[in-house]
Amino acid sequence: MTSPPAGSPTDQTPISALALTMPVAMGYIPLGTVFGFLFVQAGVDGWLAVLASVFVFAGAAQYMMIPMVAAGTSVSTIALATLIVNLRHVFYGLSLLKKLPQGRLQRWYLVFGLTDETYSVLTTLPAGTSTRQMVGVALVNQGWWVLGSLLGAVIGAQAQISLMGLDFALAALFAVAWTSQGWAGIAMVGGGVVMWALLHFTRMLTVLKRAADRPKGWVDSAVMLNAKLRPGVNLLHIMALTRSLGERLSDEGTEPEVFRWTDGGEVSVTCVLANGKLSSWELTRPTSAHDQIPPTVPQAVSADEPGRVPGEPRSPAP
Repeated sequence: MTSPPAGSPTDQTPISALALTMPVAMGYIPLGTVFGFLFVQAGVDGWLAVLASVFVFAGAAQYMMIPMVAAGTSVSTIALATLIVNLRHVFYGLSLLKKLPQGRLQRWYLVFGLTDETYSVLTTLPAGTSTRQMVGVALVNQGWWVLGSLLGAVIGAQAQISLMGLDFALAALFAVAWTSQGWAGIAMVGGGVVMWALLHFTRMLTVLKRAADRPKGWVDSAVMLNAKLRPGVNLLHIMALTRSLGERLSDEGTEPEVFRWTDGGEVSVTCVLANGKLSSWELTRPTSAHDQIPPTVPQAVSADEPGRVPGEPRSPAP
């Protein structure tokens, strides 16, 4: 019996799922980070970005849902758009029918976790690859994407974007894109800039629409607002947190601008904005009726005649 030649598929040691997915990680982590960052900048809580990467895991469809979420689009509309974008995966799955594991749970997870990059890795695996390795590739790839989304959400929650120097940065970005990719690079950078501008424009319209539907100067919880505020944020960011227009305390057109938001318990937050940026704020609680009563001064009692205050005349003897 002739033994298989050295270097043949039967003689090779299986490559670990971690090693197989390292090239994918080089793309998934930065792209996931950008997604998490943009998702938070659209006014959504960071944990929802991570949740979307765990339960949606759709790459391009997740980028598509950012302006839709910022605009307040219904969940059903977002789900339908995601289904249309990901229809191509049906054809990916048809070509992998013979490779898919027989176990129901493993089979369904591979169907869910199938992306363009995971498909490209799975199709290069030799025949007879174990189910465990196939599922491991899909699982680790999703882990890279979730990790990137988490990093982006954390950065986006802390970062305050300043437009200072944006003109120079855009000019430099277009110059680099032209020298490296030509017109294709210009188109790619231009598309990204347009998407960024549309995202912020959509967010601004959404914040203003929500604020117009609520009483001026109202906030659900002034204490929570006080905890979420950070120096340097603009008025639009505060309006996104309160979902209402602030009650102006300063004169129109004067600096600094002062606004106040009050909740149902009469607790208020007063914000001072200098040059459009939050410079200071103060949480004010209402004065209770107990605090308005002046404290009673205790009076000394005579030791030789209990009940008589020193300085009062003694009671006559019986």
